[in-house]
Amino acid sequence: MSDQAPTYEQLLKDNDSLRRSLANVKAELEQVRNTLGKAESRYRTLFESSPDLIYYMDHEGKIVSMNKTGVYLIDCESADTIVGQTFNCYIHPEDQEKVMASFLEAVAAQQEITKGLTFRLLKQSGRVVWVELHSRMSFDEQGNFLEEVGVLRDVTERKEMEERLFRLNRDLAETNRKLQEAYAQMRDRRDVLRQSRYEEDIGFLVDRDGRIEWVSETALSFSGKPRSTVIGALLPELLPEESREGLRKAIREAWMGVTFPCTIRFASMEGDMADMQVKMTRLTSPDTRRLWAAFQRSDEKPAGPVV
Repeated sequence: MSDQAPTYEQLLKDNDSLRRSLANVKAELEQVRNTLGKAESRYRTLFESSPDLIYYMDHEGKIVSMNKTGVYLIDCESADTIVGQTFNCYIHPEDQEKVMASFLEAVAAQQEITKGLTFRLLKQSGRVVWVELHSRMSFDEQGNFLEEVGVLRDVTERKEMEERLFRLNRDLAETNRKLQEAYAQMRDRRDVLRQSRYEEDIGFLVDRDGRIEWVSETALSFSGKPRSTVIGALLPELLPEESREGLRKAIREAWMGVTFPCTIRFASMEGDMADMQVKMTRLTSPDTRRLWAAFQRSDEKPAGPVV
């Protein structure tokens, strides 16, 4: 191997090669810088235009950055007023303990992903916003917590619908309970009526206004009307026009304690008009008062005036 010093021409050649290598490295670095700049620009656009709140939190639990959606949800003037604050101060006081417990459990278990945790944010205006958390935590090689990147989705509308559905189900359960009680009372009244052989009468159980609450099978068979049509209807409305006012008067007087047989005309299932004698009986229970209106065929001379 020769110990001779490189010639001037060799030094120039090596210098040119080195300059070309440096130029290539510089071009590659510039390309990487442009690529990173474009990626950062795209990321920044996604970060700021996201409909969800996006935040970065450091190892001390302080907010490093937050997008514009977060500024709107928390109702702050700008992101600058949020940076450096602890995230816990924007959580509804009743949910702070739950969120902190979830955070500490994730840190203790070195759990990187948290999904579906729902809680309330409290805006400066006092309005409550329900959010759902999806976050990723970073830890060092020793397991120490470094930072958290989180996405909070506004689920206020969904929570309000869930609460409305809960109230509707609760009200429905209460309505069903009341219906069961009403059915039980109707069964009790039906049993009483059956024991008194009222099923054999063309009879109607009515309230103070003459509205039908129960009807015997005999009455349904005679009139040819379905039970669903009769229950809830006003008893006088089932009669021909000329008999209605007389029956209304009989009902009013029966409530005042004056009961007397009267005769009305009633249409049978075949459409024939029959003279019927009506007898009112007051039925009293501990919680209610009703009238039993029994219609009987007038085979003989009517006991009272035909109304």
